[in-house]
Amino acid sequence: MSLVAALVVAACGWAGSSSTSSRTGYTLRLGIIGSNPVPTGAEGWALHLPSLRQRLASLGITKVQVLPFGNGPDLIAAMTGGSVDVGILGDTPALVGKAHGLDTRLINIARGPQDAWLLAKKDGPRSVHDLRGKVVATQKGSYMYRYLVGLLQSEGLQGQVMVTNVLTPEAFAALQKGSIDAYAAPISNAAVWEEQGGFPIIDQASWHAGLQGTSVTIATARFLAAHPGFAPAWNRFRSLGVDDLQAHLDAYYGWEAQVNGESVEEARRGDPATQYHDQAFPQDLLQLLKGTDSFLVANHLSDGYVDIDRWRQTS
Repeated sequence: MSLVAALVVAACGWAGSSSTSSRTGYTLRLGIIGSNPVPTGAEGWALHLPSLRQRLASLGITKVQVLPFGNGPDLIAAMTGGSVDVGILGDTPALVGKAHGLDTRLINIARGPQDAWLLAKKDGPRSVHDLRGKVVATQKGSYMYRYLVGLLQSEGLQGQVMVTNVLTPEAFAALQKGSIDAYAAPISNAAVWEEQGGFPIIDQASWHAGLQGTSVTIATARFLAAHPGFAPAWNRFRSLGVDDLQAHLDAYYGWEAQVNGESVEEARRGDPATQYHDQAFPQDLLQLLKGTDSFLVANHLSDGYVDIDRWRQTS
């Protein structure tokens, strides 16, 4: 799959481009997680609405190039290589990338708390303790991986379960074939898989304090130096998207279901409106993010602590 996919909206001047600037403005190269080049969530909804999309011109953005990535580590690698300016991704790869030396700034906490569900194959495990000696998969480097590691620790199963890496798009087939016994999936996928595949849910991150994740927006320091007004303007743009989304939930979920090829009910279950906040840095989510950072360091999943208060872009 190509790492570059452009969503063209003529009315806004969206188009794919390898250039980050032009004589009349600049191209925003926006990395997201997934296979669909149409982003959902508050940012996607704001970009979808002409009344909000036109505000991009006030940011100096004439083109938005949406680049979908299969996982967070791949997006971080692209930002490191200079092909992505701004990324919306899970907190775990964003923190690991920052600790490893990627010069980014935290623009906002886009969603949270985000749940992860542990789905079992049919006629397989029916509880977490049934996982002893079994093969459990998730997407390593993701917030679901952090949840799975924390869950096994809390249940005294660390070292007694084989944890393997399977990318989320491949997990449904793996559960169907029985090549894995369980999979820790993001709620957006799990809600659909439970309905379509009949896989039982044996655990959820939301059942455990501190094991839920967040989705964050980060930008490279080089990009922000070239466009110093981007962060507050983007957060205002996103905030308007949140407000409109919350005010028109039926319209939003109808659109999201169409974009993702799912039912409206699956969209509602997999993308709870409660995870969208119009503030850039809600205090409860900042504390959750700091807890995730401490967990990653304590379990040798990160190169070191990230000073989140210094990391975030506050102006």
